[in-house]
Amino acid sequence: MAQVFGEASVTVFWCALPPAGEAELARLARGLPREEQARAARFRRQADRQGHLAAQALLRLALRRRLGARHARLLRDANGRPVLGDAATALSLSHAEGLVACAVAQGAAVGLDVESLAACAAHRPEQLAAVLPAAERAMIAAAPPERRVALLARLWTLREAVGKALGTGLGAPELRGCTLQAAPPGFGLGPVPPGAWELRCFAPAPTHCGAVA
Repeated sequence: MAQVFGEASVTVFWCALPPAGEAELARLARGLPREEQARAARFRRQADRQGHLAAQALLRLALRRRLGARHARLLRDANGRPVLGDAATALSLSHAEGLVACAVAQGAAVGLDVESLAACAAHRPEQLAAVLPAAERAMIAAAPPERRVALLARLWTLREAVGKALGTGLGAPELRGCTLQAAPPGFGLGPVPPGAWELRCFAPAPTHCGAVA
């Protein structure tokens, strides 16, 4: 599935992953360069190998759909993230249990994050305190119990998306002291922290939350 996010010409692709056996993983791997197969082989958990292989396959599909680049030259930056030789095109990848997603942007930096609601629900208080400011934690605590996990997932993925776009992750200085409001469900526009970021939340599956910056 894909969704275009207007102003910045960003397209997000995602794919839900069924349980995969070794035969399916081998088929995924055969369509990828040897270095990606080698990276996947280093993961001990089958689900992690599947996530890596599927994300790389989805990225190549996204580039063909978006840019018409059947043999796009994918490189790795200093942090090991996939980049194109074309400096005008930015990429971002994310995968969570059972889902992979990628974003392709032209003329703008981009960051993408997807998380499973179950994983967000399992975060310990000390993990939340390390990532979310007190105002956001209070916002979650004040929400009706049945909405807290979804709210947490939106705030967490928004921060991850901005951090990825900046290339610094959740520890981005730009995010310190900045309180985000929860974007509405679906593809509604979220609030913009300093730096003129356009943020959007999306729902790739009933079990997952996503955000793009």
